[in-house]
Amino acid sequence: MNSTFLLAMFCGATILARPALAQQAAESQTIQLVAQVKEDAEKDIRLNWVNYMALYGEHLFVSAHRDGRVNVFKPDAAAATPRFCGFVDLAVELKFPHRHLDAFPVLSAKNLLYLSGMWTHAGSNRDSLGLSWYRFDPKDGSARRLGTIPCDAGQILPAPGGKCLYLTAVFSKAVYTVELDEATGAPTIGGKVTGRGMGGDCGLSPDGKQLYSLDEQAVGWAQAAADGTLAYGGACDLAPLSPQRNLRSQAIAVSPDGKHVYVALWTYHYNALGLLARDEKSGTLVFRRKLEVDPNMFGINRIVFTPDGKTGFYSSGTENSGACLGWFTRDPRSGRLRFGGVAEKSKFGPDHMAFDAATGTIYLAGSAGTKYFNVYRCR
Repeated sequence: MNSTFLLAMFCGATILARPALAQQAAESQTIQLVAQVKEDAEKDIRLNWVNYMALYGEHLFVSAHRDGRVNVFKPDAAAATPRFCGFVDLAVELKFPHRHLDAFPVLSAKNLLYLSGMWTHAGSNRDSLGLSWYRFDPKDGSARRLGTIPCDAGQILPAPGGKCLYLTAVFSKAVYTVELDEATGAPTIGGKVTGRGMGGDCGLSPDGKQLYSLDEQAVGWAQAAADGTLAYGGACDLAPLSPQRNLRSQAIAVSPDGKHVYVALWTYHYNALGLLARDEKSGTLVFRRKLEVDPNMFGINRIVFTPDGKTGFYSSGTENSGACLGWFTRDPRSGRLRFGGVAEKSKFGPDHMAFDAATGTIYLAGSAGTKYFNVYRCR
């Protein structure tokens, strides 16, 4: 599973007769390749098909699909190459040492590492990895396993304020609140939110008051209370994009100013990028338009923005005309995007990316057959 998540409900928006054009050129921007981190047998670094990356605090967590591991690196502002700290041998710990998996890490402020996910080619909740948690040592990057509880197959993400986690359960079409014991950090699966759009790729509003979830046909949203609990709010239909089923990749992103939500959908012979307007008080979404895009913006599986929301970066997976790390500019008023360019040596169909806005560093995951990840700096 690469990106099994998405967005929903057509809210009476005005649909333009012709899609808005994404112009071909944008102001100068440079994304420079500064390092490539490769497998190293001597250091026991295994990076066979890096398919997920996440930054928490001073550490970069790198999931290797075919190795069944979550690697831990520590970036250094003075050095291009992050330092390898170690790994969590998740497949071994779950007693399936040779089975491939997709693992999603979250590190809490209390230095507790949580891992969820699913075994490769997952078809139901029977393929869930459960939810494991570890005592993480930020000094050396080591992790000591504390336990595992059963849960639906899906991805975890931190809730605003760090009081709980959210689990987006793809087969259950739901989002769960994962409660954390205040003293020990032990997780408990809590309330369940269902409704159109729920259980897909998720993004939080900048103020943390709404969670947006994208499935193949709609974007749903849930209201987040101060304690992190969720209540279903509604959905915005993606019918104007004529979405197909069984997508190969999909992505959702909320602009840093909270005014717009973007969705990207792709499968063979189909690609769509949609713009939705967000009410900044209620969180309600209205479909605005389908964006016409450059061929390099096909197959998008991840979108991130700079803090001012005027520039964005995306990764585009394999088997399409994109298959790269690219960038674009954004008009904050209209929400329209303008394709900017493609980063050097990124045309290998990356599966995922992580962006460190403080240093302007992008970590780019591999794809099937790769045993490395790339490090870029933005100028």
